Amino acid sequence: GGWPYGTTVGIDADASRQVALRGHGGLMEIVNISDPSHPTVMSQLNFGPGQVNAIKITGNLAYIAGGTRFFIADISTLSNPRVIGSCGGFQSNIRDFDISGNLAFVSDYHYGLRVINIASPTAPVAVGFLPFDSRTRLIRAFGNIVYVQRGTHIGTPAGVRGLSIVDASDPAHPVE
Repeated sequence: GGWPYGTTVGIDADASRQVALRGHGGLMEIVNISDPSHPTVMSQLNFGPGQVNAIKITGNLAYIAGGTRFFIADISTLSNPRVIGSCGGFQSNIRDFDISGNLAFVSDYHYGLRVINIASPTAPVAVGFLPFDSRTRLIRAFGNIVYVQRGTHIGTPAGVRGLSIVDASDPAHPVE
């Protein structure tokens, strides 16, 4: 089946519950995918004017990059999701993030890599930052090692690397 209701930017799925979480503009929709030919929206959350660029499901929690904020939502009741925590302080839109243990590694698009402690889902807090001189895009974390895709648009200056490998053993002071 297809989804005719506009652009999907961020997406994740939970096969055990047969749902997908879809970012569409400033909305996150919870979609029943039990019948792949006829997906249906079960519920949604509005994250305001920013675009939902990335979503990850971990158990009954959904982590959402919405504009310049990082949100945590309780999705234990799929028909009634609710935001339980958020963290701001980003200077530009969040493009992507990944989670490793109790940390979220977040792309602050024009500025660098942010580290958020998510041990308490109701009170996530920014704990570290590594500035970059080029845009940060995709993020993948494995333990304390974080891979950051970097780059600019047309006219990339010589010497700008496309991939940075970051050691986040000390989350307050990540180093390339």
